This record gives sequence, structure tokens and C-alpha cells, in this order.
Amino acid sequence: MKPLNITLALILLSALIGATPAANAKEADKEAGRCMLWVDVYTGESVSFDAMVEDCASSDVVYIGERHGLKRHHELERRLVEALAAKGKALILGIEQMEARYQPALDRYNRDEFDFYRLAVETDWAKRWSNYPDYRPVLEACKAAGGEVVALNADADVVRRVARVGLSALNERERSELPEEMDLSNREHERLLEMMLPVHIFSHGEALRQMYEAQISRDEKMADVLATRIKKERAEGKSTLSVVIGGAAHFSYGLGVPSRTGRRLPGLSSRIIILSESGDLSLGERQRMMARDTGITHESLKFLSRPIADYIHVIERQNETTND
Repeated sequence: MKPLNITLALILLSALIGATPAANAKEADKEAGRCMLWVDVYTGESVSFDAMVEDCASSDVVYIGERHGLKRHHELERRLVEALAAKGKALILGIEQMEARYQPALDRYNRDEFDFYRLAVETDWAKRWSNYPDYRPVLEACKAAGGEVVALNADADVVRRVARVGLSALNERERSELPEEMDLSNREHERLLEMMLPVHIFSHGEALRQMYEAQISRDEKMADVLATRIKKERAEGKSTLSVVIGGAAHFSYGLGVPSRTGRRLPGLSSRIIILSESGDLSLGERQRMMARDTGITHESLKFLSRPIADYIHVIERQNETTND
């Protein structure tokens, strides 16, 4: 059986070690003439955009899993935020792409005290997320709808530290940057990450465990910030829809941020949307040199107990050929 594409694993790796996006998008004009559709994963049928939005709007949280740096994903995110906002609920847009410690600056942006590019300066965003301008349309769509943007991610320096030495080696200040409650016991999630993380040529033995802990550190931090905000909205009597944008690996199979947010808020309803890569990402030379094929196959993923998402956006691969 042919191994699955390793790009998702590389993006996961770059995120957990605090790197900027690991892959570059090909030119957007190559999308012209390509077939695309939305798929309801549970029914196995195509579904209209409007029907999908209607269903997602009935939930408490919508997770949108992207491939960082792929421009058509950012356009789809903007479109989804606008459509969901039109359903009448107050909107929160949670973003992986900014660390939670920068929320004071983001609050000033939410209040229109300064614009998107001033926000980038105030948060040193260019150094921490190289393609940050790609998120301007979706952030502005949220603001235009009267919503607020919330920064979710853990401190990148702390996550890098976890990846190098593990959670147990953090000092008191570093550990305080992460949630007190950290669940490292989800064997299904651990098993999935154990399959994906060896894409990096240096990941083996204790290093693999530390990289797993780093990924969980991000997931738990994002879940903690999101759950805290949802609780605040509920305490104020608001009917709020939270839309969360992040790398697909944080949401796939509901094992990362969704399950950890749900643990903090039992009964929380959610939908997961995954946007397909479909051959539109190309690895840089450095990423290719550091990568190896993980050999993940369909058979090796059979242990997973639920589908990868509720909905997937699929687009025809460029110049796709088959050997069938």
C-alpha cells in the first residue's frame, strides 16, 4: 500500500518546534479549472457550502484545519467566517497563529485602536509567523461582523524548550506559561503522533517523547484559552459561536484541541472542517533535507475511532495521473 503524503507531518513538526510554516504555496492561478467540492465525511456525500454552514452554525465551536501558507485556505477561511457571522450569533475567532500572551495588543486591534499592520509590529508577528499577512482578510472579516479575535497559542520559546528537554525539565516560570491540567494519557492521540513525528530525521527515543509533549503543550494551551473565553461569554449571557483556525494536525480526528476543549466544557458541540492540501504545497530545500518518509498507510490508521473531520474541502490535484 502506498504511504500517505508526508507534508501534514512536516507541518505538524514545524508547528510544535516553533518554526515558521514549513511549506510554500504554489501560485494561486493554478486553481483555475480544477474541480472542487465539500464532502460530509459522515454521510460520504458531497454537500453544498450553504448546507454545511447551516449545520456548523448550530454548534458551539467550528474548527478549521488549514495547511499553513496555502493561500486558497486563507480565502476559504475568510468566506467561512463571513458566512457563519451572517447567521446572527456573536462571533469569536480563535487563532493558533498568535501567542496568547499578545492578547492585550489584539484587544486594542479589536477595539480599532490600531490597524492590522500596527498589530503585527506590536506583537513582533513577522518573526514568529512568517506568512502573517495572509490572515489579514479573515481577521478583518471577523471585525467587520462585530466579532473579536482571540490569540490561543502557547509561548513559542516554551514549546521549543519542551521539545528539547521535556515538560519535567521546565523551570517554574516556564511551566506557569502552560495550563496546570495537561493530559498526556490519550493513547490514541499519542499513537497517531508517534506515527507522524518520525518524519523528522532527528526524532527517535527520548527526543520523540519530548516532541510529543511539545505538541500536547500547544493543544492544551489553545484549549485552555478557548474554554476560558467560552465560559466568560456564557457567564455574560451571550450566544456565541467560536471559530478556530489552526493547523489541521491540531484538529484532525478530534484528538488535539477539540477533545481537550471538550474535556474542560462537557457537552460542548463542535464541527471540524479540514481543508485538503491536494498537492498544492511544496517543501523548501531545508525541509526536504530534514525529512524522511514515515510510511503511514491506511492500514496503520485503522485504530482511529472516528473520521478525520465532519467536513472536508477537496480540490482536484494538479496534473494528477493514476497508474490504475
